[in-house]
Amino acid sequence: MFGENALWLYKRGAARAALRRGAEAEQDLRKSVSVEGRKWVHGRAHLELGKLMRQAGNVTEARGEFQMAAALCDADNDRGTADEARRLLK
Repeated sequence: MFGENALWLYKRGAARAALRRGAEAEQDLRKSVSVEGRKWVHGRAHLELGKLMRQAGNVTEARGEFQMAAALCDADNDRGTADEARRLLK
């Protein structure tokens, strides 16, 4: 199905992030946003990347990821994730 690879990479990346396996999570999430997929999937992957970047102390890159997440999720009707990304920008 369209975007299935992006979706599964996002899900695995989010799970690895929750398990504090940051390097593996980042690989999956970056791969997720580089393959064909729905905007909301890419947006959620950018949100997780932003959280990883913030944990690593890279505030500038985290802000960019959160901004991208908000834009992509707004464009594909994923208001909850877009709102979370905007909240994390503050």
